[in-house]
Amino acid sequence: MTVNMDKSNIVVFKNGGKLSKDEKWYFKNELLNVVSYHKYLGIYFSNRLKWTCCCKTVRIQCDKALTMIKHCMCKLGTRDINLGFKLFDSMVAPILYYGTELWNTVKDIETVQSKFCKWLLGMGQKINKHIARGECGRHELYVNYVCKPIKYFLHLQCLDDNRLTKLYYRMMLKMNEYGRLIGVLK
Repeated sequence: MTVNMDKSNIVVFKNGGKLSKDEKWYFKNELLNVVSYHKYLGIYFSNRLKWTCCCKTVRIQCDKALTMIKHCMCKLGTRDINLGFKLFDSMVAPILYYGTELWNTVKDIETVQSKFCKWLLGMGQKINKHIARGECGRHELYVNYVCKPIKYFLHLQCLDDNRLTKLYYRMMLKMNEYGRLIGVLK
């Protein structure tokens, strides 16, 4: 296997501070470039494990999708709430939900939906977000991504005992009982 060193970077996870001059990272005697952020499976990880870069990227992606939805609805000459939220749930919500198990910042997620509710209703941006969401008949988005792991757990319980996923889950539980997995299933 060959590794493309031009595309290879390293993130050194630290609790702050700069790297010392002696901290150099090599792969097959080639110096690796140390970066502050790295995108892995669509999620940005920072060297301090803060999610600000990830949240900012998600907000930019959602703004692009919302702009497209607003443009299409304006061309159609409608601000139909049902159509608007059908488009929102299929185009914007998946962007918001992806990786929320990790970065879980409710404020950033709810802001996107609140702004869209206000736009659909033709309200000013200073109107209370709860009023706008209530008028649209929407609940907070975090309800959906908090329920996602619970639904998956219930799905695991219904699987046949010979399914690989259920076998792996049981193995993890046993390892946790013997103290080999600290904090993983808690």
